[in-house]
Amino acid sequence: HYYLPQIATGNLANYILDHMAMKSRKLNTYIKVDRENYIGEIVFDAPYFSYSIAVEVNFQTDSIIQFISDPIQLNKLHHVVNLQSNDEFMFRVGRETIWMGDFDFNPEIDDCVNRNTYYWDLHSSEVTDTVSYNGTSSVKMVRDSEDGDNALVDNYYCFPLSEGAGEITVRGFIKTENAEDAMIGVRFYSSRCSGTIETKYTEPVNGTNPWTEYHRNLTVPEDAKYIDVRMVSFPPDTGQSIVYFDNVGVIQWEEWNEGNTEILYPNDYYYYQVRSSLDSVNITLDELSYFASDIELSHDYLLFDTTTVGDYSSQFLTITNSGNTELIVHSVYTDSSVFQPADTNFTIGINNSFTFEIFFNPTVGGFVSDTLYISSNDNDESFIMVSLSGFGYQPPAVNISVDYSIDWNLVGLPLGVEDATYNILFPEAIEGTLYRFDNEYISALYLTPGEGYWLRFTAEGSTIINGFSINELIMNLTEGWNLFSGVSEDVSIFAVVDPDSIIVPGTLFGFNEGYVETDMLVPGNGYWVRAFEEGEITLISGALAKTSPRDLSLKGKVNSLTVNSTDLYFGVEMPARERLSYSLPPKPPVGAFDVRFKGG
Repeated sequence: HYYLPQIATGNLANYILDHMAMKSRKLNTYIKVDRENYIGEIVFDAPYFSYSIAVEVNFQTDSIIQFISDPIQLNKLHHVVNLQSNDEFMFRVGRETIWMGDFDFNPEIDDCVNRNTYYWDLHSSEVTDTVSYNGTSSVKMVRDSEDGDNALVDNYYCFPLSEGAGEITVRGFIKTENAEDAMIGVRFYSSRCSGTIETKYTEPVNGTNPWTEYHRNLTVPEDAKYIDVRMVSFPPDTGQSIVYFDNVGVIQWEEWNEGNTEILYPNDYYYYQVRSSLDSVNITLDELSYFASDIELSHDYLLFDTTTVGDYSSQFLTITNSGNTELIVHSVYTDSSVFQPADTNFTIGINNSFTFEIFFNPTVGGFVSDTLYISSNDNDESFIMVSLSGFGYQPPAVNISVDYSIDWNLVGLPLGVEDATYNILFPEAIEGTLYRFDNEYISALYLTPGEGYWLRFTAEGSTIINGFSINELIMNLTEGWNLFSGVSEDVSIFAVVDPDSIIVPGTLFGFNEGYVETDMLVPGNGYWVRAFEEGEITLISGALAKTSPRDLSLKGKVNSLTVNSTDLYFGVEMPARERLSYSLPPKPPVGAFDVRFKGG
């Protein structure tokens, strides 16, 4: 089946179509290449969307008085038509005369397959799909120090050079591990794979290196009519060498031109190269295309809701691509951290839209404004701006007095404060005794709203905390016991928003010389609560009770025993889920007495 012609797709299809477009132009006709659908369309007009791209080109030394750039790949959505600069320079453009397919097309060779349909003679090497620079595959060479010869991959048959080929560049990507003289090269022939003239390689690569592009500019020998491409590596001095090759090819160059020389278009040029007596030049690429993206915004101004300092609000912006090629948004950013986009780069297909969120997080009170900058490949509006503004509300400062007892206390943070370090909020606390709980006790330095903590004191007393009211808290509880705290006002446990009923009834405990069952969350205190499962609850200042208290008392219903003023019950069976309502919170941090019972 390899003998049968097939419809080309992917990069190969576009290479063929670009070549046809170039040939067609010489006949004074035009072919528009649809690169997404691999279709060529005969049209009456030249490309009409214009692009100008500024590029700074840096050089390598080519001779005593000249510098030359690496081959630079062109954007084939467009057709280069000119290169301009105020600096002295020359340029040339080139096409890939041999399309190597990135090693992704490699049918098995057998007696029924004509080797003319296959590119590579792998010899002792292999094509691997585990490592690649682009595409899906690469050539892998392995050499051991005991091996007596080098590894070689070359073409089964030579390829003819285009008529008039004067200069070419052999190029490709190499990745190495303990390599010895890994190189990409070409061999020139005077006839089809006979009459060898010479072989030229890129500079040898040794040691271990990431994917790197290598190239060598070559002058075609006078009698050369054919070439083949080859890759080699040699046995290392010690150990094993592994070398990968990918995206290997040959560029055939047109003649050098002065700047501001018009280039025939549409064309099949994929690379350009620049030389100069200067060590760098700034050039402008003028390009034309049949395709252009067209950016449209849902808003050119966004006003955010009044937002409390320390909280956030958001707005949405929709970008639509009304063009006939994909819109690439390179970056979305603002001047400050007060307004921040959720997405900063993305691609939008033809006639599609993308909506993203922008967050407003005021740090001070008052009116705040900023600008959202959007950079894209839109031909007419490559850089557009959206005005952003909002009002930050700074609530008045309040004071809350928090009482504490000698020794261990359960505490929380009742206000939004600038510095939540525990010894700033509780200056009389014993150093190093703040603990939070996450299946185990963890030493802490700062207090966070909604979290509960153990904290120890040498004497009873009180502290005044100054800050801004916390009127609502959304908290995630884990299955089992959770140490948490409330908002800036008293909140009943029966007013807690618990949509999934995860709170185990009767398991809210405060502390006063021992655990005390309670139904009220007081600002500045910490509490234990047990959850049936992981989930979310919400505390809101001033909320009304949403559930009614349940009578969980067993007094008079079962046998009881009183120990240290605490009633213990026994002699009754109940479901495991219901039994959780009669459990006690964990023991305190190591080194403290068991505060679950008065008197320890």
